[in-house]
Amino acid sequence: MYDDQWRALNQASYTVNVDYLVIAGGGSGNPGGGGGGAGGYRTSYGTGNVSGRNSAVESSLTFNSGVVYTITVGAGGATMSVSSDTATLNAGGNAGTDSSLSGSDITTITSLGGGCGSYYPSSTYGGYLAKNNGGSGGGAVFGSSGGHNQGNTSGTSGQGFGGHGGDVSSASTWSGGGGGAGAAGNNNSSGTGGAGLASSITGASVNRGGGGSQGPWSGGTRGSNGFGGGSSPGGSGTANTGGGGGGGGSTTQSQGNIRASGNGGSGVVILRMPTAKYNSSGNSGGTESTDGTDTVLTFTSSGTYTA
Repeated sequence: MYDDQWRALNQASYTVNVDYLVIAGGGSGNPGGGGGGAGGYRTSYGTGNVSGRNSAVESSLTFNSGVVYTITVGAGGATMSVSSDTATLNAGGNAGTDSSLSGSDITTITSLGGGCGSYYPSSTYGGYLAKNNGGSGGGAVFGSSGGHNQGNTSGTSGQGFGGHGGDVSSASTWSGGGGGAGAAGNNNSSGTGGAGLASSITGASVNRGGGGSQGPWSGGTRGSNGFGGGSSPGGSGTANTGGGGGGGGSTTQSQGNIRASGNGGSGVVILRMPTAKYNSSGNSGGTESTDGTDTVLTFTSSGTYTA
């Protein structure tokens, strides 16, 4: 007996155990080459170290009947177009925005927007460091006077790994890839952004939360990582995965020929609860599906759910 029938026979207040996946928007890449960091990744569904930064799965939530729960889905960081070389490189990318799940009777679950990298070593722009560590840190653009691995970003504990600083070798220059929910970014010649994580909260395993790939400072490309992070040069993070945007880089190893970066992918919030206690009339904005005896609500934009 489901939904309205169950509720009609149970007029007293009741509670519902709810699992969640909350992913923020990914950061955009940097026109100079650094990949954007993935949006923060937090989940209570599954077993083991399957939440962001390979941390232990979080505790499920208890919803109470009649309470309105607010779902906020973060946007990905906007692409950086190339209008003024020095100013664009200095400014770096754009961080993603936070996603959250809140209600009057629960502790708010917030995932932080993905980070993004800067370029020049000035105090105004953070030097080779990311402007924003974010849920997962952004990658930095290569340094012009030797390796700059001090540009690594930290990400956020329980949400995502850091991006990698830029580097310079005798023959090639590599920017840093953005951090992902499951692995840090790197700065080698064939790498991608940090890997994300897989979740089966909807009933099917889906990869999300990958960092953006670093943009080459010459010809060539970098592939995507299969977890929603953007390829490069300038590939966008996949919508509703929180993937970081790919870096731009240069076509000729010249500051005068930099390319636009990719935007970060938007986030997503997913709720899973027993169908027997699901209130279909309380769903505003979520896409409904079922898996076994559970109902799954997927929010790709902000909305509410009343238990």
